[in-house]
Amino acid sequence: MIVMKLVGAANGQPTPFDGQYLKAFDFEAEGGRGLIDMTPDVNQARMFNDMAAALYFYNRQPKIKPFREDGMRNSPLTATNWSFEHFNGECDICHKPGPNPCDDCMPGIINDNSEASNEPSTD
Repeated sequence: MIVMKLVGAANGQPTPFDGQYLKAFDFEAEGGRGLIDMTPDVNQARMFNDMAAALYFYNRQPKIKPFREDGMRNSPLTATNWSFEHFNGECDICHKPGPNPCDDCMPGIINDNSEASNEPSTD
């Protein structure tokens, strides 16, 4: 499963919801600007079956207003930066409930999710 965690606004500015998870998003609300519902609890986050489903949702356009005034696509969620995280209910490394890998284990992880040492190499 994939969950979406808010990193901040696309312009780099922080938001009041940074670090929280997407619970729901109504694309048609507010005239096509959308209405977001966030949660600090990853267990309440919206779950996507795979990355393709999460990216489709992230790039979705409201039917009420598919294009902005400047003619560009209206994709409200793209106004913010997101982290797409694997979630299976617990961390594969320390087995704590939450995202996989958890924030505590992230320094010991490389991109392929295999364990890595923080010790300098002696080779």
